[in-house]
Amino acid sequence: MTLNQALDRLYDVFGQVPKPATLDACSCCMDDTEIRFILREPLRTLTASHLSSYASSALYTVGGWDDFRYFLPRLLELAVQGEWVWPDAELICKRVQYGLDEGYVLSGEEARALSAFQEAWWRWTLAHLPDQVPLSVEEVLVAALIGGTPLEDLLADWRTSSSASARWHLALFIKVNFMTLALGKTMNHQLPNGVAVSEALAQWVMAPEQRAWLEEAFFADPDGPAAQDISDALLWLPPQDAP
Repeated sequence: MTLNQALDRLYDVFGQVPKPATLDACSCCMDDTEIRFILREPLRTLTASHLSSYASSALYTVGGWDDFRYFLPRLLELAVQGEWVWPDAELICKRVQYGLDEGYVLSGEEARALSAFQEAWWRWTLAHLPDQVPLSVEEVLVAALIGGTPLEDLLADWRTSSSASARWHLALFIKVNFMTLALGKTMNHQLPNGVAVSEALAQWVMAPEQRAWLEEAFFADPDGPAAQDISDALLWLPPQDAP
């Protein structure tokens, strides 16, 4: 399933949730003018600016679960487009998990649509060059983990990707996060079980297979745009004959 297909599926599935007639909101978090506007305009025309107040406080002091499910496809589409300033994409995904932790439920169809979206978003990111995607591979990885996608599934997709872009993403990820992972610290404080996730990532990144994968990419195109980042990343990784 492509990313566009996954987004359309989200709109189809969550489109079964009726548009709310109004929103119960703390007046300090969202005023009546904002509420009337986002309830009046077509969902797919709403921008991050229009929805920022809502998204920042949804389920906390603005609206309920049904309201949130109505807006969710647009919130996630704006995350894919890199339109959010606040809240960021990771917090949008975390809000879903917050609702589930509070005892709200998704239908089986809704849960499957969300899972398919997260998978498609991750694979789309890996398949595009770093300068062609609005969010870093780390941000999309964290969002997917917060959304409940197993780490082993995400890493399997990463490692089996045949695209040169996936290796470039790995090189940039190592440059930014290697020291944090090597020290056993959490990569992102939004992550559930952050230390355990970081330890698993560190073990995967430092495995000989990843070094060989990056070396292969470097020697295939030593003068290419990714070469310097790959070379820099290789300096962090243990040599092939390291114990």
